[in-house]
Amino acid sequence: LVEWQVDCLLCGGVFPVDAQHVMSLGYSPAEAGGADLRGTLEMLILEKSSGEVVSSDVLPLHWLPVPSKEGLSGAGPWEYSLLSSFQCRNGSLKDAADWDLRSYSAVFGGDRGKAPLSFVVAPHDLLLARVRDVNDRVSTALQQNDLKAAVEFAKADVTALEHYRFPDLLKAYLLDLLETHCELLAARSTDLSEQQPGADLAVLAASECRRLVGLDPALWEFWITTFIEYQQITALAPLLPLENPRLASQNYNRVLLSLLQQDPESSAAVFLQCVKLWVRRTPAVFDRLAVLASLEQRHAQTDSISSAAYFELPSSWSLLEAQAQLYIAGSEYRKALNCYLSIKVPDSWLRQQSDVTSGEEASQASESLQYRHVFELIEKQGLFSTVSSKIINLVRLSKPLSRRLLVSHVDKLPVQAVASQLAVADKRLLLWYLDAMFCDALEVYSSADNAEWHAKQVELYAEFAPSTPNTSGEGSFCFDFKQRQLSRRYSSPLLRFLQSELPSQALLQQVALPACASHLPRPLFHEMVFVLARLGDPRKALQLHLAELGDLAGAIDFIEEPLLQEKALPQQQSLWEDLVDHCLQRPPPPGPPLDY
Repeated sequence: LVEWQVDCLLCGGVFPVDAQHVMSLGYSPAEAGGADLRGTLEMLILEKSSGEVVSSDVLPLHWLPVPSKEGLSGAGPWEYSLLSSFQCRNGSLKDAADWDLRSYSAVFGGDRGKAPLSFVVAPHDLLLARVRDVNDRVSTALQQNDLKAAVEFAKADVTALEHYRFPDLLKAYLLDLLETHCELLAARSTDLSEQQPGADLAVLAASECRRLVGLDPALWEFWITTFIEYQQITALAPLLPLENPRLASQNYNRVLLSLLQQDPESSAAVFLQCVKLWVRRTPAVFDRLAVLASLEQRHAQTDSISSAAYFELPSSWSLLEAQAQLYIAGSEYRKALNCYLSIKVPDSWLRQQSDVTSGEEASQASESLQYRHVFELIEKQGLFSTVSSKIINLVRLSKPLSRRLLVSHVDKLPVQAVASQLAVADKRLLLWYLDAMFCDALEVYSSADNAEWHAKQVELYAEFAPSTPNTSGEGSFCFDFKQRQLSRRYSSPLLRFLQSELPSQALLQQVALPACASHLPRPLFHEMVFVLARLGDPRKALQLHLAELGDLAGAIDFIEEPLLQEKALPQQQSLWEDLVDHCLQRPPPPGPPLDY
């Protein structure tokens, strides 16, 4: 025996629901002073062991007036009885034991087991009570305008749907997302000041389409058409299935051609993404030649007046790369390379990226560049003749990768051919290239055939790469003339170049010294000291040390070194005298110079 405590009057009998639960009718009298004195009758499901109510539904009953000795009065709860299908045939207890309410609650769609049917009967009323199935849950979700929940219920138990079709529910859900998205876009266009919150509903609709449509090709074709009509194919295109199911090729063609017809600013990147994903599939998923012809026609429609500006747009870069991918798939490598070389990075970007960079830094920077495959294509297919006249176009794609290619293949891309093109385009780019040759291909670059560019390099170093002190050192700046190396306290690309074997006496005299002296806003005195020493005029170099740099320690080091000669200079004694005279005229502060 079990004792229960409930807050209503149980009536109509108690019947099993499953092994742990029972059902009954519960009558709750009306509140005193209320307008309705009849109370409510509920269908209760209770825990058999504790009497705890786990489910309660108010029944829509007809409380009809009936004649009595006192006149007309409402029918009471005593008029109602509860009957269960578990009572109506043999084995009802076994049915109750086999069916589990908790298992039903875990089924997302609804009842699929042997749940009981219950009948609430009265002389004037009859009500059927049953466990809610997927159709009931979908109906409730639709009444609450929760289309997503309705679709989720239906998908969880599609075979049990009787009153609805899953494709119809899915259509209502996704169309609602697309229409809401279009309404938000229209609101943004009419009121630019209004900030519309929330995620991109077209992207959400596309992801839900991918998740819910499944393996039905006809359904996929319908949604491709729908997204195209709503001009939202950019959201769906990358999510289209390529296997299981593989759609007919005309569907993929429609998607690519639709992307080409939309605004390239929003669709070009998606078009490129789809081409990369689809073009190498075997068998082919779309007609490569048809898409390529449409893309070529699009580029041809760009008139000569606007073509320069067109190819500077990032959207055109994506379309050109997609066209190149289509050519590569057909083994038309030169056409593909020409597409890449047509990508025109703005000159402002080149100017920002044309700083002198060491070979190690360039190698590290190239690891993450997106056009690496273009340079691999050039080397693998031997397309140097195509590149030789379009060096500036190549450099626009990637300076670090161009640096490696130009330095590694000087035999196919000679210094004269490369430098002459860069000189016309941008002096900073020319310096970038000459510095790369000096740092990474000195043996080839030191040839006398390149003397013209050695002189140009000195001028460009002086113009664009002036000396900069190394702040990690302390004290004055100095040079190690014996080893012809910079000390840790000073560095400059120009001085590094001058200390090499490349500069001739004529170059130092006619180019380097004037370039350093005319540098603005201040002459390059450190470099001038080195040049004068190399030219055999140490006295003037010492004067620069003392007068312009105020570098006593560097001046002493300068005098004591053989100054780039195997034997000490005859003027060394006079240099000491000049130094002493300078110190007498301008007494130095206490410190290292007085220790000599």
